[in-house]
Amino acid sequence: TLTTWSNSPAFKPAPLPPVGAALPSMAAAETGDSVVDAAAAERRFVADILTNPERREAYMAQHRMIARLQYADFIKRLDLNPADADSLIEILAQRQMAMLGRNLGVKPAAASPFGGDGPADLDTAEASDITALLGPDKAARFAEYRATLQERSMLTPLVQELDLARIGLKPDQVDEMARILKQEQDAMRLASPVAAAPTEGESRESAARAQHSYAKALLDWQLELNQRIATRSAQVLSPEQQQRFVAGQRQQLELQRLSMALIEPDAPAN
Repeated sequence: TLTTWSNSPAFKPAPLPPVGAALPSMAAAETGDSVVDAAAAERRFVADILTNPERREAYMAQHRMIARLQYADFIKRLDLNPADADSLIEILAQRQMAMLGRNLGVKPAAASPFGGDGPADLDTAEASDITALLGPDKAARFAEYRATLQERSMLTPLVQELDLARIGLKPDQVDEMARILKQEQDAMRLASPVAAAPTEGESRESAARAQHSYAKALLDWQLELNQRIATRSAQVLSPEQQQRFVAGQRQQLELQRLSMALIEPDAPAN
């Protein structure tokens, strides 16, 4: 399990190079000793978190707090008892600490209880722990909830606004809106504009024109995405909820436009 992996004394940080020592990294070779020193210092810092009980507990407490904020609604929906809720939060926090170890290069003295070295192994261990805790049905609901966690965060302002207006969203509306956001963003991702890389000897005016073109393409892309989401959301939201949602979309797009104008005064206004 994740808990066993994260707490096992058989796991210990890989040896760290002294400050200033050369690391087998192309980036380090290209950018100089300062990058090497910074990388080594970062690894020492993370190693201290993993091996110092006080530091480790401080970071675990931070991860627990974040997980409680992220999954508060899920815990409420499933009406988990306090003990199960605490256990779920602990599993999620343990995964974050385990990822720190993996990123550092932590290796077991013996074979890993779940094998392999990649993030997928941590996914497997975490899924096993959560299924054992919640059961298959609730574990599947958790996986679906987590898959749209970013989109649910994006919906938080709308949820709060509609609650204050006494036209709050039902849980199934939030679920469907989160799925719509994720599906449409995934569908549009490949069409997302990419800023052109500057070319050697390019004039300032040419670079400015390229930046203006990119800014307009980005706004057009966001507008199309908003329209696609708004069309589908009309099947989920009431007319009053839909009106407020679309107004929020327009406000966010205007904020993006104003931000671009501040960064580049000649950016397109529409």
